[in-house]
Amino acid sequence: TTAPVTPFCGDAVCNNGEICSTCPGDCGACTKANGQSCTLGTQCTSSFCVDGVCAEGPELIFGDGEMNKINVIFVPDGYTESELTLFKDDVIRLINAPRDNYGFFSVEPFRSNRDKFNIFRLDTTRCYKEKYLWCYEVMEEFSAQVIVIKKPLPGESVGSIGGYAMKNRVVVFRDLFNSSSLTGLILLHEFGHSFGSLSDEYITDKYFNYNSL
Repeated sequence: TTAPVTPFCGDAVCNNGEICSTCPGDCGACTKANGQSCTLGTQCTSSFCVDGVCAEGPELIFGDGEMNKINVIFVPDGYTESELTLFKDDVIRLINAPRDNYGFFSVEPFRSNRDKFNIFRLDTTRCYKEKYLWCYEVMEEFSAQVIVIKKPLPGESVGSIGGYAMKNRVVVFRDLFNSSSLTGLILLHEFGHSFGSLSDEYITDKYFNYNSL
């Protein structure tokens, strides 16, 4: 008869008292609780690693969650822990969830295509340091990323610009859209650049004198 094989780490079976920390090859990598350091989302129980720390994942605030849609995530920048409620209200205003502002779903083609979108919100204060951070790993899972910046960095001036766009990434400044009747239209404009590759711009006489042509 063949003698039974003694279980060992590396036999592709998690047994004999092995655990993820003693034999990750057989038992799989350990997942970490929120607040623990990480480099990948797969290391976290929540599946989200934000700025090197395991964190809660984004909350679905509009849509049915089916990931074959246009998935837009809103991330705060410069909000403190006590200001996250303010951030939640700002996102509602920007997407026009109460339907009483000029927001994301207030105009076509977004209004009649609301069912093609999922809107997520990531409540975190870990996306802000000396420079704007985009929480890259979290953001890459989404079709478009909107960073709501509570205020410009010290010494930075944005003039009357309400936001700007990069590929699949939009930045809006809260201090400006909050005091403007345009509100979410700033987001719509920049979203057109970022997601739709539109090149439209609207220049006023403050910046350009048409009569000088």
